[in-house]
Amino acid sequence: MELVAAPEFDGRAAYASYIIVPASSPAKNFYDLEGKRFAFSDPMSMSGRLVPLYYITQRGKTAETFFRNYIFTYSHDKSIRAVADGLVDGAAVDSLVFAAFAKKHPEIIAKVKVVQRSEDFMSPPVVMRPTLDPALKEKITSTFLKMHETEAGRRILAELGIERFVAITDEAYNPVREIARKVGYP
Repeated sequence: MELVAAPEFDGRAAYASYIIVPASSPAKNFYDLEGKRFAFSDPMSMSGRLVPLYYITQRGKTAETFFRNYIFTYSHDKSIRAVADGLVDGAAVDSLVFAAFAKKHPEIIAKVKVVQRSEDFMSPPVVMRPTLDPALKEKITSTFLKMHETEAGRRILAELGIERFVAITDEAYNPVREIARKVGYP
């Protein structure tokens, strides 16, 4: 795949993993969830799975030896709800999804708290097939990078909760690759 652009939110093309727990939980950080019930968002999610796995491997453990049990919700929204509803003691969610969810469901967000925030990672990219016609590649890239300059583009971006798309480099994703490598993700 070839990189096209990354979405920018609040002036930054970055996101983080939030470790959340019920608002009433005594947990102060991720490691306080040892022996507890946990929700991963998705097996392929950086923020919803790989970051907490990285924390666990730093302690020489696995998800099976660290948590009492864990589930996959297959959605950051569902992970937030699982914590709010007391189905699990904690979850890992994408900070951007958390912020968007908070705007739509403040009553649910009031039932959870963030106890740990990871380092920032470059926003997930828009990508294209490398074998596309070079003229089409240029048109696609230009469309994304200039979208915020038109009224129609701004409406689309606003609906998505994105300010604009920005140019990116492959090297910006090296921290993601490094964490994936350390947790044994292919």
